[in-house]
Amino acid sequence: MKLRNLLEKREAKIFLTIYIVYLIFMTNFGGNFMADSMLSATISLVEKQTFVINDYVSEVCKETGCDHAVYNGNYYSGFAPGLSIIAIPLYLISFPFLNYFLEDGLFRNTKTELKLIAINIIVTIFISSLLSALTSVLIYKISSNFTNNEKTRLLVTFLLAFSTIYFLYSTGYYARIIAGFFSIFAFYKLINIKKELLENKKPKTKNLLIAGLSSSIAITMDYPHVLISFVLFIYLLSFLREKRILYYIIASIIPVALILLYHYTIFENPFATPEHLRANQANYEALVKGIGGFSYPSLEKLYLYSFSPERGIFFYAPIFLLSLYGIYLGFKKHKAEFLTIIFIFLSTYLLYSSNIWPWFFDGSFGPRYLLVAFPYLILPLSIVLEKSKNILAYFLILVSSIISLLGAMFDRTALWTYSYDIKNPLVNSYIPLFLERGFSNYTLNIINYKIFNIPVYLINIIFFAELIVLFLIIKKIWK
Repeated sequence: MKLRNLLEKREAKIFLTIYIVYLIFMTNFGGNFMADSMLSATISLVEKQTFVINDYVSEVCKETGCDHAVYNGNYYSGFAPGLSIIAIPLYLISFPFLNYFLEDGLFRNTKTELKLIAINIIVTIFISSLLSALTSVLIYKISSNFTNNEKTRLLVTFLLAFSTIYFLYSTGYYARIIAGFFSIFAFYKLINIKKELLENKKPKTKNLLIAGLSSSIAITMDYPHVLISFVLFIYLLSFLREKRILYYIIASIIPVALILLYHYTIFENPFATPEHLRANQANYEALVKGIGGFSYPSLEKLYLYSFSPERGIFFYAPIFLLSLYGIYLGFKKHKAEFLTIIFIFLSTYLLYSSNIWPWFFDGSFGPRYLLVAFPYLILPLSIVLEKSKNILAYFLILVSSIISLLGAMFDRTALWTYSYDIKNPLVNSYIPLFLERGFSNYTLNIINYKIFNIPVYLINIIFFAELIVLFLIIKKIWK
């Protein structure tokens, strides 16, 4: 297919629009314990051919532990290895240039810190933001199973991208965004396999293999995704119960076997994860309690992750209230699919409501641990918005979009202005920041904080200049 014909496709227009916006709002690259921990392993694998990251741990992190794991006196990434491994090809390509051009002391950073900043930017561009934009394309394609209204499908697609905290976390290197792509891709493949069976067609073996592999790859990036993988397997059983299901099972086993081998090789126990061997003493003490760091949901945490202004999913993305109504409307016609959506959301929600480690205390914007459920929870909107586009719906969309934009504009730079234990960061920090500074993005903020002072009025002028260029590009895409 010629490039011109490809760009004319609706899916390509959606991808390019979302992808370009994400790049304008790129965040996280100026220092983030999670990304630095994962990417330190990437650098070590390329430069030292080992998962040990001792040479890339800062003196501060040697004292506090940061998000690293420690075992037998060696430091490792404190996260599932998938995110470190998929970044290897990009670092292999960029390493000769980074090693040659970067110098110690630039912007008061060591060479290792500069490498982490550079690879953070690279992987965000070519992995995280790219896959997240593709996730939105998958939402567009999956939504065709629930509505034939093209405008509704487009609206739902852009709501995930820009009206939830998916916007913010798609602009940095976050495990749940990338795991979310592989998860929803598996769901997309399973839906297509079901359609083939309903049309009395024999499902292609490669689709079963791809679906199983994709669902399980997500586990190598985000351990709790094992719950979602199990729900997807139950969904498969709802329409396929014969020997061909073995292709899916075999493909699913491969990534899990590899990650168990990684645990055994590094930690001498296939079930010992780096997340439970944290170098940070507070993290370690919390994560070894209960069953793998989990106990049982409490009323306090059930509220905290649902409606609270601190981390509530329905507070930070009130459009998901419409999703609950959409599940009700579409349940009879799409029972298996909507049961899958319900159980994926509930399993994720209940899991983190039973988490002993108080992750809500880390200053993150909104319920980031629930991100893997967002692509699923957005799908019922395709039914409810087709049937009722009333004032309430538009109001919830507007509020969700404003909250999402505030997060994308300030994110981590807002953390430098309020304490981690603030009960309502949106009202007590983000809105005051906006009233004080107006419009901005992470790159402008970090230049202002770390390199040289930029007057507030100039930040706003630059921001709107970027938006004008962005508008012209998007107009050209959709022309």
